[in-house]
Amino acid sequence: MARAARFGNAGENGAGEALAGRSPAPHQVMTQNRVKPMSIHIIEEEKPYRLISDGEGRYAVIEARAGHVYSLHCRQRNGALDSPAGMAVVVGDGWGDETPARQLFRDMCGREEGYSQIIW
Repeated sequence: MARAARFGNAGENGAGEALAGRSPAPHQVMTQNRVKPMSIHIIEEEKPYRLISDGEGRYAVIEARAGHVYSLHCRQRNGALDSPAGMAVVVGDGWGDETPARQLFRDMCGREEGYSQIIW
């Protein structure tokens, strides 16, 4: 099932911004000497995978199960709560271009279908 959604701002920092010079949290981006919360958009979802965007032209694929999200971009599969901030945290520096992210999303969705046929 494909869907597009905007989760809004991932995380808060007072009024939503902080002065530059502070390291932004994983769910924040630097813009013109200010730190602003990152907006996470779900571009497409086919359970349990999501193609997401940070609203700045970067994309990632995550896995969402039982109220938690997991990265597909590293060997460590640390999870976080299924929230905009959680999605940003598990992606970390795994954001990339749209074309490879879409290809990974299609590949993972295809594998999931195969897994479900074997298991069930």
